[in-house]
Amino acid sequence: VAPPTMVNGKSLVPVLLNSNAPWRSEFLLEYKKSGNTFAVRGERYKYVELGTGEREFYDLTVDPYELENQINNPAYTTVIIQLAARLAQLKQE
Repeated sequence: VAPPTMVNGKSLVPVLLNSNAPWRSEFLLEYKKSGNTFAVRGERYKYVELGTGEREFYDLTVDPYELENQINNPAYTTVIIQLAARLAQLKQE
């Protein structure tokens, strides 16, 4: 079945048929009920931009329950900049 033109995304068939198929390591999360909140989630980190303009960052290996927002921790500055750029890129896809 051909999907309608308004549907976003890519087919998962290549990944399901071939475990060696290339695949992304970060995913876009959208929370429309929370005032257009977006996040990028990878294996280790989660970066969030809330609809209010606030930002959150979690190192999931250290804080798997996302209890301590590390957005102002200078040790993560480089990672936060990279994830903010990746989030912008994913939002455009």
